[in-house]
Amino acid sequence: MAVYRVTGEQLTSIANAIRAKGGTADALTFPGGFAAAVGALSGTPPCIEYAVNASGDVTRAKLWGFTKIPDYFFYHQLALTEVDLSESPGITTIGLNAFSGCTHLGQITLPDAVTTISERAFESCSALTMTALPAGVTSLGLRAFTACGNLALTSLPAGLTSIPDNAFQNCRKLALTSLPAGLTSVGVSSFSNCAALALSLIPASLTSFGNGAFSGCTGMVNLEVACQTLGTGTRIFQACTGLQKVWLRSSCETVTAGSGTYAPFTGCVSGLLLFAEPAEKPAGWGSFFNRVTTGGAVEASVTWGQTARPW
Repeated sequence: MAVYRVTGEQLTSIANAIRAKGGTADALTFPGGFAAAVGALSGTPPCIEYAVNASGDVTRAKLWGFTKIPDYFFYHQLALTEVDLSESPGITTIGLNAFSGCTHLGQITLPDAVTTISERAFESCSALTMTALPAGVTSLGLRAFTACGNLALTSLPAGLTSIPDNAFQNCRKLALTSLPAGLTSVGVSSFSNCAALALSLIPASLTSFGNGAFSGCTGMVNLEVACQTLGTGTRIFQACTGLQKVWLRSSCETVTAGSGTYAPFTGCVSGLLLFAEPAEKPAGWGSFFNRVTTGGAVEASVTWGQTARPW
């Protein structure tokens, strides 16, 4: 296994650089004028140390002195298993597609300084087992963690106010038990098919839902809905087949459901039990608010005037 260290923060294609090696096994030729310091691993930060296999594919990397992981920096490095960021504590941004498609990348510890995880930053990192995000993260990009099937986060940073479209779609081991108290919006399919999601409360802070925001979250069992409206998205809890009891609070003034197809609980089990804090159906709740089938007229039973959590 050869190890190389190179200087230059804006290396646009690691794969091309490594595969351009010539001369001996310990010599590299980098396109675009990048210098390689080999053997003694000298170099002035920001710089990178790489380990490559016999095929010239990057397997490990360690970064010194970076403040951002540039866009596409490790894009589709299929052999990459480890990235050490311990010598780059000042990283604040994980760039666009920075690790997208790194299907063998396992654990990675992001520096505490990170505030922004950009669009598709870790998309399809199917081996990623990250258990926590830095507490200071305030911005997630679209599809930031889509299809990270082994992502095992149990909480999200308190400063997040928005979860964009598809951010955690198909993260089947995502085991969140709560959402940030200041969260105001969740996008289209943002948590779709997160089978291990174990939320028990949709907080009052949420004002906007994308279509299918929590669809297929089969691990949710009992759910308190305290948000003001379920009216900005459709099929929000579609096919959440594990749901047994849902308590709709009086604070929930609007439930838009113009048909069974777009009802918030469509596709849930026919035995779903809905409990409503209001004594009677509020004017803002659509005719199909308790429909669980797209066709026919199967509805969840509703108990009105439920003023205490029913589980």
